[in-house]
Amino acid sequence: RRAAGFARRRRDVDERYDPTEALDGAARYLGIAQPRFGREDLAVASYHMGIGNLKDVIDAYVAPSRPARTTSATVEERDLSFSQLLFDSSPLENRRTYRLLAGFGDDSRSYLFRVEAAREIMELHRDDPEELVRLERLHAQWPSGELVLRPPEESEPFADPGALRDAYDAGDLISLPNEPKRLGYALEPGLGRFAAGSEGSHPSLYRGLRPEAVATLLFITKEVRRVAGHADLRVTDAVRDPAAPAGAGEPPGAFSPHATGYAFDIAREYGGPRVGPAFAYVLERLRALRVIDYVVERDEIHIGVGPDAERLLPVQEALVPEPE
Repeated sequence: RRAAGFARRRRDVDERYDPTEALDGAARYLGIAQPRFGREDLAVASYHMGIGNLKDVIDAYVAPSRPARTTSATVEERDLSFSQLLFDSSPLENRRTYRLLAGFGDDSRSYLFRVEAAREIMELHRDDPEELVRLERLHAQWPSGELVLRPPEESEPFADPGALRDAYDAGDLISLPNEPKRLGYALEPGLGRFAAGSEGSHPSLYRGLRPEAVATLLFITKEVRRVAGHADLRVTDAVRDPAAPAGAGEPPGAFSPHATGYAFDIAREYGGPRVGPAFAYVLERLRALRVIDYVVERDEIHIGVGPDAERLLPVQEALVPEPE
C-alpha cells in the first residue's frame, strides 16, 4: 500500500511515470522525429539520444562529404540505419562518429536495442509465455545473459580432475600458452593454485579452455592490439570443476560456467591507458554479435562464450594449434 502511494505521488510530480501520459508524450515525440530522420529506427534511437545529437552523429558519419539539405535526405541518399552508424564506427574507422557515440556516457548507443528487446519480451508474453519463463530463469541465475547463450542443460560441467584430464586428452580442452609477447595475454601466476593439495589435481588442469573459448580470447587480444597497439591482458581464471572454490561474485555451490570450459576472467588492470577502452570496445561488439556476454566485476571481467564463437576457431587453429 505504501509503495502504491509513492507510485501515485511520483506520477503526480513527473508525468513520465504516468503510463498514459508517457505513451502520449512518446507518440508526439516520434511523430516529430520520424519525418526528421525518415526511418523508424533512427527516430526511436533519438528518443533517448536527442534529435540534435543524432543529427551530429549522422553528419560526422558522412563527413568529409557535405550532408544533404535535410537529415532525412542524407539518410535516404546513404541508406543509413542506426546499426550502420554504430557498427561501422570504431576507434580506427569513422573515429569522430565513434567518439560521439561513446561520449554520451549513457545508454544512448544501446537504447534502440533495448526497445527491440522489450518488444520481443512482449511478443513472448503473448505468444510463448513458457519460453519467456525459461529465459527469465536463465537470466536470474547469472548476472549476464551468458546462460541464455549456453544453458546449463546444454553445457555439461567437468565433474572432477579426472574429467578434466580426459578432456585435455580428447582435445575438448586446450592448455593456454603463456606467451604474452606473441599472444597478447599472460596467465595469472596463481592461476589454478587452489588445486594444490587436492587429491588427483594439479594447477595445470585449470589453465585451459574449450577451443571456442581459446579462439575468443585470442580474437579479443588480436583486436585489442589492432586498436590500442598492444594488449597486455591477464587471464585470472579459466576452466574449473565443481569441487574448485567459487570465483568472485559466484555463490558457493551454484552452477559455474567456468566448469564448462566456456568462460574465463580478465583482470581489470591494463598495460597502458589505451588498452582498457579498446578492450571495452571489442567486448561490446562481440556481445552485440551474441558471441559472448560478460560481467564487469570489481577486479575482473568475466567473459562467457556462446556457440557462435565457433566462427572464431580459425584464429585458435592458426595461433594455438591443438597437439597431434
